[in-house]
Amino acid sequence: MRQGKPPRIVAIELGSITLARRLGTWPGRWMAQLAAKLGGKRHGEPHRIAWHKVKDIGVDIEFDIDVRRTTIFAWQDWLRDHVIGRIPGA
Repeated sequence: MRQGKPPRIVAIELGSITLARRLGTWPGRWMAQLAAKLGGKRHGEPHRIAWHKVKDIGVDIEFDIDVRRTTIFAWQDWLRDHVIGRIPGA
């Protein structure tokens, strides 16, 4: 908050930690600790995308980012490599 000025949006948070925080303080802390333990310290915080990267807001929000340069899909990649990839016929 800025003194004497209206609030402004600076970023959008997304991911499992953000979702868990919506369920309460305890689930948010638990998810952050789990993510940091399994993925390292950098995964202990929710993903943030700067507001100036927003291209369009509708049913979906479009961003001007290269998702391959982020860690947004790290959990999916880990599951693919360590779980799904080991299932016979997958």
